[in-house]
Amino acid sequence: LAMLVFTIGIAGMLIYLSEGIKSRSVVSNASAVNAQFTGSLWKYTSNDICLNRYPLQGRDEYKWFFCMQNKDGQPDIMLYGSSFANQQYPGMIDNPAFSGKTILSIGTCAPDMPDSSGRHDNHPCAADRPGQVKGLVKDIIANSPNLKFILIDGLDYENKEGNLERLTDFIRWVESQGRNVIVFYPH
Repeated sequence: LAMLVFTIGIAGMLIYLSEGIKSRSVVSNASAVNAQFTGSLWKYTSNDICLNRYPLQGRDEYKWFFCMQNKDGQPDIMLYGSSFANQQYPGMIDNPAFSGKTILSIGTCAPDMPDSSGRHDNHPCAADRPGQVKGLVKDIIANSPNLKFILIDGLDYENKEGNLERLTDFIRWVESQGRNVIVFYPH
């Protein structure tokens, strides 16, 4: 038994020292992906392409505001929701199925939130920020004829009062604009 434990320990140490088993990597360049998590900010929170194309007044007051776009131009696909929606952005821009597509990620406050949250702290969805973000998103949708898909993620996993109605109203509005909606179930 001691020999088995020793052998497993040595194997684990060798795997650790060689940075894992390479064949298990889902992403072709795992070290590049893992590099995004170093430092105090996630690499995919905002970029100049998005911030210049879609300015949001007062966004500097937000604790965080997600605004990422992979190419300068009208978006073909939009991710919208809380920070959980934005987590899909890196995978989408690196996926060959989306090459040639302009992908926009706008997030902080999901569309199922009330336009005014009643919070008054430094939370990114405090006060009227959910309504501000939703207004920006609606403006982008209304003025982006190339936009075909709106992916909604990061919804509240609890059906709080009015969440489902707000989400349904938003989806109906998006569909009335001739866009397709894909909703990810809350995690």
